[in-house]
Amino acid sequence: MNTVRPLAWSAIAMAILVGCQPSVGSHDHSDVIVDRNGEGALLYAPGSGFGVDKTIVNVGEPWSAGSVTLCKKSEEVEVTLQDVEPVSVKGQVRLDGIGVRATHWGKPTGHSSPQTHLVATMPGAPDNLRPAAGFRVPTDCPNTQALVGEIVVTLTKTGPEGGSLEGLRIAYTTDGETHELTLPFHFGLCGTGDFAAPCKDGN
Repeated sequence: MNTVRPLAWSAIAMAILVGCQPSVGSHDHSDVIVDRNGEGALLYAPGSGFGVDKTIVNVGEPWSAGSVTLCKKSEEVEVTLQDVEPVSVKGQVRLDGIGVRATHWGKPTGHSSPQTHLVATMPGAPDNLRPAAGFRVPTDCPNTQALVGEIVVTLTKTGPEGGSLEGLRIAYTTDGETHELTLPFHFGLCGTGDFAAPCKDGN
């Protein structure tokens, strides 16, 4: 079972809902443009975000959460990812990977496979993920039939406390410049600890 966090949600652009945080880490960010207030080449809604908690998950099980979509503001611009990294990972969970792909929006009616459409959550991970570096955001997501870029996060629960990932920091290039954008995305695996939602089955 999933519990969707009560944050702002937009139906068609649910995962381009992003905010911005200052850059952290050991990299040299002196020539990086930090996107704020709708700036940059990616489409996003400042100050909003979303998340999900898996409330039935066993220790040792990997789970993925996706639907973190990547849409360009214009079809004419080229946007190439350099990296996607978490802002933080806390508790008894392991970050197995952050992958990207070009996929399709979910079907409006009927079942959509996470192998061919946006992932809500799923055990394991989709087969066609690739590293973020060098990935070109495919479209400006003009309609529900167009390809959409997607970020998928995979976590494994390593102990009964569970835990969570908070925030995704995206580095990308466009028009010869490097940008950084932080998405307020939450993905949690249930447990008994301070950084996890309680489990439904007691695990």
